[in-house]
Amino acid sequence: MAEDDLDAIHIVPVDLEPVDLEPVDFDSGRGPRGRGRPGARPRLWVAVLGAGLIGWAAIALTTRSDHPHPTTAPTSIPAPSPTRPPVSAVTTLEPRLRTALRGVGSGRFAMVVDDRLYLLDTTLASPPAELVPLPEGHVTIADQSGSSLLASTFQQTLVTTQPTRTRTLAADEFAIRGTDPKSWVLLQSDGTLRDERGDILAYEPAGLRVFGVVDGGYVADDPNNNRWVLWSASGMQTIAPSSYQLLVAGPRSIAFKFGCEYSGCAIELVDLRGRITASNQLASEPQFAAFSPDGTRLALASTQGNVNIVDTSTGQTLEAMSVTDSQNVSLPFSWTPDGRELIVVGEHDLEILRASDGVLTADIKITPNLEQLVALP
Repeated sequence: MAEDDLDAIHIVPVDLEPVDLEPVDFDSGRGPRGRGRPGARPRLWVAVLGAGLIGWAAIALTTRSDHPHPTTAPTSIPAPSPTRPPVSAVTTLEPRLRTALRGVGSGRFAMVVDDRLYLLDTTLASPPAELVPLPEGHVTIADQSGSSLLASTFQQTLVTTQPTRTRTLAADEFAIRGTDPKSWVLLQSDGTLRDERGDILAYEPAGLRVFGVVDGGYVADDPNNNRWVLWSASGMQTIAPSSYQLLVAGPRSIAFKFGCEYSGCAIELVDLRGRITASNQLASEPQFAAFSPDGTRLALASTQGNVNIVDTSTGQTLEAMSVTDSQNVSLPFSWTPDGRELIVVGEHDLEILRASDGVLTADIKITPNLEQLVALP
């Protein structure tokens, strides 16, 4: 029975008659000296029963639910021993990169480390790498225009690095790299092409989809007529069939890929007059491409980790190299501003190639926390 179920009882006083405590012969059932004492034994049992009832009542009164119950003292849990805060990956990487990249390009870089964008100036001993605030999400440097970057999370953000400023684009805006350094063309859902100030540059013709900017015009897909065109104020010019896929548009040249199979893929280079200037057959399918600043070299990367440097005047492959598989094909490499070197980010190292012939000039062993590295002017 639970303690809370016990109720107090009322005790009726009993007038107990005094009893002489004399030895009792329990065997004979008689009192001392053999004399019988009628009523003596019942009175004794009544006294015992009364004492028992009084004890039971005392227990019931002290165990009622309205009385506080003793509680077990809480167990004391010792506080965890203090631990040292983890050292961030950028703190570990930065000194090594400052040493390894000194003298490469301008010495200024943008890098993605553990899904954060930092700006690093190796020409200065301090301050440390600058964290660029961006919307939450997986950070990727999607494109570059001079010292300006297009960073992508779940939104696109234009990042100016001199000085540092950010502008997150609206959901109906899409940024395309312009031909001038640091310039971007914003394609909006209403079909207008605007500069970063919001001024209208052009209206996208009905049926066209603009994908690139070249000197004096745009590279656009014309699906109704199964072709790629150069569109400008002077009209449209067919430059490739719609079965081709645009790799990259530079100020004066455009690169397409086509005929891609498991065994490889063909590339074709076209100038602004629509003339095919070079072609090549690659052993893998390129997913990302970038012209060197002077337009004389084209670097291509595949998701299998292959990187090729191609001479844009002949289509000849100057260097074909294999790096660790990359899940991120957005800017897996970067040309230095002078066009003399190509920086390729692998999973465990950073390679620097000479642009003229593709010779490896440096192999920097780092950590997998470095996801992208872009050379800035």
